[in-house]
Amino acid sequence: MSKQKNKICIIENEFKSNTEMKQFADMQTYFLQADKKELKQINGNSIETTEKAQNVHLSQKNLQNKEIKKYVEGNNLNQTNIPQALIKEFKQMEFKKFKIDFKDQIIDQQNELLIQDNNSLKSIQQKSQQRVQKASQNVKNNDCYQDQRNNQKNSLKSKFAHKEPDNDLLQIKIQEEQTIMQKEELDKRIQMESRNSMKYIQDLKIFNEQLSYYKQQTIQRDSQLKQLIEDLKKQQLENVQMKELKENQIIQHIKVLENKCQKISENNVNLASNWESYVQQINLYLMYIDEELKKKVIELKNYIQIQTNSKSKTVNKKQNFENKQINTKFQENYQKQVEDQIKNLQQKKEKVDQQYQEKEFDFNYMKKLYENEIDNYRKVINKKQNQIQNLNYDYLQNESKLNEELQNATQSEKICREEIQKLEKRKEINQDEIEQISVVCQKKIQEYQDQINKGDKYLNFLKEQKNVIKNQKKDKILKQKTEYHLEMFEIENQLNISQISIGLFQNEISIDEIYDQDKKVMTLQKFNIRYLKDNIWNNTIFQTLQLQDDIQSSGKMQQEDQQSLINSGLQLKNQQINAFSEQLNSEDEKIYFTQTKNIRKTYPRLYIFPTHFIEQFKQYFESNKENCISLILKYLKDYQAIQYQFQMIYKKIAFIINQENQHYYIVTVHLENLLIIIYDSFPQQINKYNQILSCLNYLFSTILKQKTEFDLHISPTFPIQNDINKTSYYACIALEYYSQNQIHKKYKSYEEISAILQNSIKK
Repeated sequence: MSKQKNKICIIENEFKSNTEMKQFADMQTYFLQADKKELKQINGNSIETTEKAQNVHLSQKNLQNKEIKKYVEGNNLNQTNIPQALIKEFKQMEFKKFKIDFKDQIIDQQNELLIQDNNSLKSIQQKSQQRVQKASQNVKNNDCYQDQRNNQKNSLKSKFAHKEPDNDLLQIKIQEEQTIMQKEELDKRIQMESRNSMKYIQDLKIFNEQLSYYKQQTIQRDSQLKQLIEDLKKQQLENVQMKELKENQIIQHIKVLENKCQKISENNVNLASNWESYVQQINLYLMYIDEELKKKVIELKNYIQIQTNSKSKTVNKKQNFENKQINTKFQENYQKQVEDQIKNLQQKKEKVDQQYQEKEFDFNYMKKLYENEIDNYRKVINKKQNQIQNLNYDYLQNESKLNEELQNATQSEKICREEIQKLEKRKEINQDEIEQISVVCQKKIQEYQDQINKGDKYLNFLKEQKNVIKNQKKDKILKQKTEYHLEMFEIENQLNISQISIGLFQNEISIDEIYDQDKKVMTLQKFNIRYLKDNIWNNTIFQTLQLQDDIQSSGKMQQEDQQSLINSGLQLKNQQINAFSEQLNSEDEKIYFTQTKNIRKTYPRLYIFPTHFIEQFKQYFESNKENCISLILKYLKDYQAIQYQFQMIYKKIAFIINQENQHYYIVTVHLENLLIIIYDSFPQQINKYNQILSCLNYLFSTILKQKTEFDLHISPTFPIQNDINKTSYYACIALEYYSQNQIHKKYKSYEEISAILQNSIKK
């Protein structure tokens, strides 16, 4: 049987039941996705023709890579190389709605030209419908696949809409009501006991208040007496201090006066001593003058006598005459000189006598003056001593009076104190009686209060139980909600397997055209995108730029090295994970463009962002959001003709998250439901994903030109393991699972995904 026959055999095979048909269809879908030969068969071409097409495709990719090498070379996480003008233009764009036109065209095998023949297209569509109808005849109750999917949706909605009765919460509510009723009854008993004891206690308190009032009056009187006693003591102290102060002042004054008397007496003694010394000096001087006078008088007398005796002697006349002249002159001069000396001595003596008289007068005057001053000071001292005596007398009189007043006040204060003690004793008796009554009442109240406290504790326990049940219910609802969204998403995106397996005719080709109103701006074919820019059509190859570095780096690694890395169980590298995601994207691209336009309308295409996209986006989001826009324009530049709205082409969008090269997980985005699902085999607290949520909110808000906020859920069905080194493998498991389109999907095991990765390396 030919290969075309083998392909049609999937449809012509007869099934005994609907379940058998689904199982067979699921298995065939798996083979269609995983087996390279089957993919070639779906395309309707021979193996040789397909290999040639693939070689042409690879040569085109290499040529494209060389053309954009300058753009990609040197590009790192900190550069985007997007002109500011393009960023500004993107910000000013108004959101447009584009229309996709799905077409199946015929290709002429002779000259490889497309034929736009409506009749031929109708013929192909009729044959395709005949195939579907023929397959549907072998499946009971499968007249309309859409009705079956709607039934699945309704069944899922009714499954999750069913609410289980909250029996636990109802039971807790009944127990709470019973406990509250018991508390109210105990409160009534407490109030009754309180009223019975309060009346008698109130009377005793009134009497105590009267005692307190009288006691207060007595205390005030006692305070007044204490104040009076303090004032009297203070006055006594002040009198003593005043008396001592005045006495000290007078004594100080007396000391000053006595010091002055002492100084005057000393001055008087010094004066007398100086006078005696002066008198002695004067007497000595006078005695000296008298002796000098006596000497001069004697000398004069002796001289006169000598002269007299010399006259009687005989001399020559001539000599006598000459001697006489000389002696006469000498005698006259000498006698005059002696007389002058005597006269001077007499004058000195008279002058000394006169000075002595003056000094004696001054001495007598000063002596009299000193004696008068001493007498005056003595009188003042006597007067001050009399003042001290009078001061002591007045102090004793006042002290006696104050002591008498102080004694009276102390006696009155003692009486008040005794009265206060009597009042306090009486009040204590009343207070003891009040306390006894209060203790009896308090015991009963305490018994009731203990029961109330037990009730409160039990109510708190019930409240905690209620919160626990509510939280469990909340977690359960959240988990059910996540399961609901996941299952609904799978139902909405599952395809009619019988239709997928039919495929196109050998001379058919799939083309998707996108229009801006009536203007064609983009065409999509297998591994080819053509877009209109500045009225010029540009060709680009499907997903080359964003994964080029990773694919080249992965290609540099030897197959043996890659296989040894997988066999060792160590963490995969970014290049390997990105290469695997590129393979899934390529497989999805092949399947999509082998389907008829009716299938492609509902087919959810796959788009996986590489690891470094979100890593780079997070850095820009924290530092400079302007670079986030630049990054979007860089990665989605092939979709600029449709305002970078790649989400209108791809319904299944996934992001590979690399957390510090240790922890890998997958994030999927469901725009229709505004839902984000986390596939993490090493899950964290939900708040640890807030940064990713903020980044994706900003990413799609920027693209859709409106605020977009997603609801984040962690997949409850995804396998969980405790080895962080295996998270990269489980990220590949999540990607493989997310890429599937069959009805009953299952997660691959760790061993299965390792085998798939090894097979992909060999290929």
